[in-house]
Formats: sequence, C-alpha cells, structure tokens
Amino acid sequence: MKRILLIIFLFISLGIEAQQLFSGAGIKIGSENTYNWRIYRSGSGSTNQSLLFASVGGTANAETIRARFTHWGGLSLGGVNINSTDLLSVNGNTRIAGNINLPLLSNQSGVISLKGEASDIAHILAEQYGSGSGSRLKFQIGDDMDDYFSFVHNHHSSGVKEIFKFTRDKADLDGDLQSSKMGHFKGWTSGGLTGLGLDMGIVNGIGHVLTYDRTNAQYHDMRITARGGANKGLYLSTNGNIGFDDDTPEAKLTVQGGDIQTSHMGHFKGWTSGGLTGLGLDMGIVNGIGHVLTYDRTNAQYHDMRITARGGVNKGIYISTNGNFGIDDDSPDHKLSVNGMVRSKEVMCDNDNWPDYVFTDSYELRSLDEVSAFIKANGHLPNIPSAQEVASNGIKLSEMSASLLEKVEELTLYTISQEEQIKDQNEKLASQNQQITTQQDALKKQEALIQTLIERIENLEK
Repeated sequence: MKRILLIIFLFISLGIEAQQLFSGAGIKIGSENTYNWRIYRSGSGSTNQSLLFASVGGTANAETIRARFTHWGGLSLGGVNINSTDLLSVNGNTRIAGNINLPLLSNQSGVISLKGEASDIAHILAEQYGSGSGSRLKFQIGDDMDDYFSFVHNHHSSGVKEIFKFTRDKADLDGDLQSSKMGHFKGWTSGGLTGLGLDMGIVNGIGHVLTYDRTNAQYHDMRITARGGANKGLYLSTNGNIGFDDDTPEAKLTVQGGDIQTSHMGHFKGWTSGGLTGLGLDMGIVNGIGHVLTYDRTNAQYHDMRITARGGVNKGIYISTNGNFGIDDDSPDHKLSVNGMVRSKEVMCDNDNWPDYVFTDSYELRSLDEVSAFIKANGHLPNIPSAQEVASNGIKLSEMSASLLEKVEELTLYTISQEEQIKDQNEKLASQNQQITTQQDALKKQEALIQTLIERIENLEK
C-alpha cells in the first residue's frame, strides 16, 4: 500500500500526464515478461473512470485487483466494488494504528458499513445534529432501521444527558442498568412507543413500575412472578387491589391459599389517610403479647373496634376502649354484654360474701310473721329483687345465687325451728296420752268397783 501511494506521488510530482501514462496496458512494474504490478485506467467517459492497482502472480500471471481510485475520490481496497456514495470500501480485515477522524458538519453523519456478499451486514453510524449541540453513535444490524442500539450525547444548559438505547426484543447486560435525572426504562410491544409496554422510572420523587398501553392511552394490570401461568405471583390490578396467587383480587389485599407473616415484632397496619394518619387497624406484638387494636394517629387516641362476619351495627364482637366486651351489642356497659342466649357447661363465679352468716348466732332471722308482712307489702321476698328490677337491670348471677342460698338457709332454720316445736308438741301429746290412758284405767277400775257395789246392793235387797 505504501509503495502504491509512493508511486502515485512520484508521478504527480513529475508532472506526467495521467491520460497518456495510464492508457492501454498502463504501467507495469517489474521485468517485461515477469512484472509484479500493473497500474491502469478502467472505464470510459468522464464520470465513470477508475485507476486500478493490480498484482500479478502465479503460473499464469493472473492479475488481482488490489486497489481502485474512483474519479469522485473514493478508494476501494481488496478488489471490492465501491458505491458512488462511499469514499472508502475495504474487502478483508483492516488494522489501523492511530485514529480515524470523521469531520462532520451540523446535521451530517458518517457511516462505516460491514458488507456481506449479497447485502450489508451492519453499520456503525456517527451522527452530529442540532448545530453541534448533540451527537450519536449508532450500531445498526442490516438495513432494518428498528434493529439497533445507540449512544446519544446531548449538551444542554442544565447539564449533560447521555442515553444508551436498545431497540427490538431485549437488552442483555452483565452488570447494572442505571438511569439518572428521572430517566425511565421502557419497553413496548410495537414500534414507535406504541402498544402495550412496561415503564420503570421516577415520578414526583417516587419510583414506579407500571404496564401502559400507549396506543389506547390506558394503564393495564401487571404481574410480578418467578413462575409462569395464571394466579402465580404478585398481581397488581388497575383498581388498586393486590393479589398473591390471585389474578382477580376483590379486596385491597387478597392472598390465595397462603399465610401472611411478619417477623421481628413487625406490625400489620392500615390507615384511612396517608402518612400513617387518621383511623387505622394495627396488628402486631408488644412486649411479647399479640394485639389487635384500632388507633387514631391524628389525634393519638384509641378507638372501639368490632370483629364480625356480618355487616351492620350490633353484629359480632364489640370491644370498647373502657375494657367492656359486647356480643351483638355495640354499647356494652359491663365487662361482657351478650345480646342473646349463652350456653355453657360450667360457669365459675367469685363471691366474697357467701351466706353462711345465716347460721351464726348473731344473725337476726325474721319471724314468719315478719316475712309474711313483707311479702304482703312488697310482693317479693326480702333481699330478692322485684320483677320490675330484674326486667330493668337484670340480675348478677353471683349475688342472686347468694341471695337464693340465703333464703334456702333461712328456710332451713325455719324448718329446724318448726321441727323442734313439733317434737316438743309430740312429747307433750305423748304425755297427755299417757295421762289419758292412766285416767282411763282408773275410770275402768272405778266402773268395775261401781258394778261390784251395784251387784252387792242388789243381793242385799233380795
């Protein structure tokens, strides 16, 4: 190559006229019959001529075109033809020790093309646009304008913007993929940013990943999964619902066939307002004890809560902040208020005033006359609530059991007293019966004596 350029330089410097020098057989370098190089002109007319450099070798002295200079200033190396728009065309490997400079004006480009036998294989495009304000290095596969990736470098008054762009199917990276200055990673099913695609980026300082249909300008549901098929992984619906292994979540959070677990004293929390404000539900562990509570973060106070499988008021278990529980009762005024029947095998009640005091000597037992008078005046037993009181206030099970036992023990005392009176009366009656028997025996004796006297009188009269 250096030898060819040197020869051209010598010819030009000597002022030899190329029209005469390269006509016919051209210039042969070497002996007359065994020359090694030939330089000659090819083509006709004023717009289709080339200067060819051919090497000669082999037994038949076959010529091989090594270089071609065109009339428009193009250079072809390796015998390949050159297009009228190209300045350099190389057939074979090229090694360059130094820089390749493509001086470009505004909105112009330079292209390095890698060609095959029938068509272009790839292009490397260096482009400058916008009066020198930006540049791009583009790597294109074949002649398909949508099959490429490129580096874009823009200069702006606010800073420098660098973009690494991929098109077609995907981008495979061995490392991190980073976007700065609110840049987004986007991929669409169709060209021209149309069709359904995935968009990852920052909006208002908040990271987002979304599925968006640019053709119809609407958002779509999306799934994040490590498994294929429906109902697999995390499903995000456009209505704001989230499903785990559920592609049709009907609630804000739907978990299909699995547990929800939090560790390290984590809590499940939900609030009616943003920023952990408003009224919310908090489930977690405090001091080793699980709790579920309703808390108002805005006003820093606890609220009542209901656990129910039915809608509406007075349905389910109601827990008040005063510690009262209501079953189907939203205003419990006792520790446990049940609006309905309670069924239990056992009920354990505490009572510190069990009525054994009835059997003490100091207990003043009312007389039956006093009891009778109280009943006539009040319509119920002493120390027992009336029907009206029970209807209004109910009864306290422990107190009522003690009161009833008090009455039973009083009845026991009355029964014992009556038994003693009956026993005393029976003893008196037995004594009286004995006396009657004795009197009857005496009377019989008197009657027998009288009968004897009568008989004696009768005999004397005879």
